[in-house]
This record gives sequence, structure tokens and C-alpha cells, in this order.
Amino acid sequence: MDRAHEPFEWRGKYFDYDRVSIWPRPLQQPHPPIILPADSDEGLEIAASRRVPTGSAYRSSRPGRAPSSSGTASSPPGTAGRPGPSTVTCVRHVYVAETNAAGPRGGRAAHRLFLAEASQLPPRLHGAHGPVGAAAAGADREGRGRAASTSSTSTLCQREGLTIIGDPDYVVREIQAQARELGVGVLVGLFQFGSLPHALAQKNIRLFGEKVLPALKRA
Repeated sequence: MDRAHEPFEWRGKYFDYDRVSIWPRPLQQPHPPIILPADSDEGLEIAASRRVPTGSAYRSSRPGRAPSSSGTASSPPGTAGRPGPSTVTCVRHVYVAETNAAGPRGGRAAHRLFLAEASQLPPRLHGAHGPVGAAAAGADREGRGRAASTSSTSTLCQREGLTIIGDPDYVVREIQAQARELGVGVLVGLFQFGSLPHALAQKNIRLFGEKVLPALKRA
């Protein structure tokens, strides 16, 4: 048996143990993939230095309000301080409508409910998605302040790139733009959120697979 799996002695700052056994052990060996969320250049550099994938969610993708996954200009791609696109993930709510006219209304209404529910979370949980630097924290406070003062938080999220709601052409352009701006190579799309009914969620996924994904692959 691998000695790493054998009982071991532990002498720590607060506790001392003569014999520690980890049981049951994880079924998956090696352990499942680790992603370190980061919403600042500092957090991205930590992820790169530890050589683990990183990701971001619920942060603006617009210039000046988002950390750049390119990290420090002096670091080559894929090294500490500058993770490569294949190791950078971005989480976005995505709703693909047939047209940009009446179609997106269902997606926007569902997203408004999602935001209403999220606003009830304790404040300490709003920063639970990874290391946040001073600049990112300031931008986040600014964004929340503007969100509170507007009549449509959902519209603000769309403008900031936090949600991607529109016809296939718009969704393709927005994903490509965010990939360039953030250096993202992996998109995690949330296709069911808020009050979106099952039928519309299925249609959303189908339109994404038929109209958006082929265009992204060609690009």
C-alpha cells in the first residue's frame, strides 16, 4: 500500500494525535479536479503559481472592471502569474432566444427572480467565490451600488456581461468578446435559473446547441 495512505502522526499548533487514519478514502484517485475561483489579478496569480485551473463568476467582463487572466505582462502564458485560456473558466447565465424582440423576455423575467432570491443571502456569502483584490472589491461595491439604484438590476447584469441573453448572433458575439477580454477558454453556461420553466430551459439548451455552439467551434 502507498505509505501516503497509511496512518500517520500529527503534531499541530492546537492538536496532537498519535495515529490518524483517513477513512473512508475518496473513490476517485487522484482527487477530482480542483478549480480555484479568483476575481482579482492577485487571485489569478495564486492559482497560476499553484498550477490549478481558475475561474470567475458574477463579476463584470467590461474593461476596467474585470481582472485580466493574462496576469503580469512579463510572464509567458501558462506560467505563474499568467494562466492559459484552457485553465480559465467563466460562469454565466445564458439564455438563447429566437429573436432579440419578444424572445428574451422569458429569460430576463427568470433572471430577475434569481437576483431577488440571491439578494436575500447573508452579506458574508457574497464574497465566497474566491480571492478578491482591492480593485475588484471596489468595482464590485460600485456595481452593487448602481444595481441598488436602478429599476432593472437584470438589465445592469446584461450590460456588465454577467448574463448573456439574446438571439444566437448576440450570444455568439458576447461569448467571443468575453473570451478575448478575460482570456477565458472554458465557459460554464447556466441554462436554467430563477423561474425559467422546464420547457423554456430545454428550448434554451437546444438553441444553444444548434445555433451557438457550431459558430463558436468554427471561430
